[in-house]
Amino acid sequence: MCSQVDLQELGRTVLSSLTTRREKRDSVVAALLSLAADRQRDVDRVIEEWPEVERVDGLAVMNGLIVWTTRETVTRIAGRDDVAYVLEEVRSAGALWRQTGAPDTVERDQEPDPWWLEAIGAPRAWESGRVGDGIVVGFIDSGASANHDQTEAGYRGGMDSWYDPRGEADSPVETLFHTAHGTSLISLAVGRGGYGRVRGVAPRARWIAALGFPEGRFDNLDLVRCLDWMLLRGRPDVIASAWSIPGSVCDATFDRVLSALRAAEIFVPFAAGNQGPGVGTNRSPANSVGLYPGGAVVFSVGGTIRKGKRFPETSEGPNRCDPTRVFPRVCAPADDLIGAHAFGRDAYLPQRGTSFSVALVAGAAALLLQGNPDLSVSQLEDALIATALDLGAAGPDNVFGHGQIRVDLAVDRIKEGIR
Repeated sequence: MCSQVDLQELGRTVLSSLTTRREKRDSVVAALLSLAADRQRDVDRVIEEWPEVERVDGLAVMNGLIVWTTRETVTRIAGRDDVAYVLEEVRSAGALWRQTGAPDTVERDQEPDPWWLEAIGAPRAWESGRVGDGIVVGFIDSGASANHDQTEAGYRGGMDSWYDPRGEADSPVETLFHTAHGTSLISLAVGRGGYGRVRGVAPRARWIAALGFPEGRFDNLDLVRCLDWMLLRGRPDVIASAWSIPGSVCDATFDRVLSALRAAEIFVPFAAGNQGPGVGTNRSPANSVGLYPGGAVVFSVGGTIRKGKRFPETSEGPNRCDPTRVFPRVCAPADDLIGAHAFGRDAYLPQRGTSFSVALVAGAAALLLQGNPDLSVSQLEDALIATALDLGAAGPDNVFGHGQIRVDLAVDRIKEGIR
């Protein structure tokens, strides 16, 4: 719809005077809900009078409506003065994530080597007491299993911890069974342990999830409803995002939603993608720019392998929405990882891809927020960038970004004083 909350103005006049992340989040949600209630009332009434309309759902995260109706009625809706534009439902033919992990489970005849935890400094951060206590990480993915040793204890539970926009599953379920993509993301970010030293980066954080990609398939309507639910109902501190708009180059469809989440102080890191190697192989929204506040850029995460080498498939910059901006922003391990499999309570499988890099960053964010719960998204991003281990060519580049995250050093930096 044409009327949208001016987030920049809200930030200047209201959010700047607030001190806690909860206060800011509540204020953003209240502003979005107020506008939606005011501007959607008349449109709802008019549309529902048309017999061709099957259903209407309102959205607050971006003031808009999802309407199930005929193409002719859509044309009539588009002609209204208060409608800015109309987007049709877009569904992908197949899963977003190609097979990157073996479909069989990990062999359990030897002690696992969770090298990725050492690589980003997680054990040292744990020694300082940072384990993610009190922090909630959200996942919009292929689903989740809450019946695994790694995920069961960390599931927040209750009415606002699981959402299926199609209303088919009233409790967490993994729908991409051959790779357990969503379940593995959760275990790598916030897993509680159960297989040697394998656990999540933030093993005491809680998790919630929304089924945004049934069987791994993209559907823009499912996705925006999940994002709306995350902000209004789930309200996590972090949302690990491992998705992209199929075939996109620079697509701003979700930019307003991402700005609203940033204004609400929800950190939303994105996987850089696995379209590399190759210059400019990034997709949206991992490359989105011009976000709240004042032209911020999405926190994109590329991939590495052992010894700080590049993950071969990691998507590269320059940023296709703004070639002057480094892409990705940082990187994290993306190969030879072990994730939870929904096959059983103690089943695991090897995983690779920048989807799992972003899970590690989400867990790292939970460690930082535990000790500094009112850390802003911008401060959190700055801490991760400033302490990243430079890889490749000296300085920021379009393969490793500012370098591989070191959460222990980021914790140290914040303890010394937020900059």
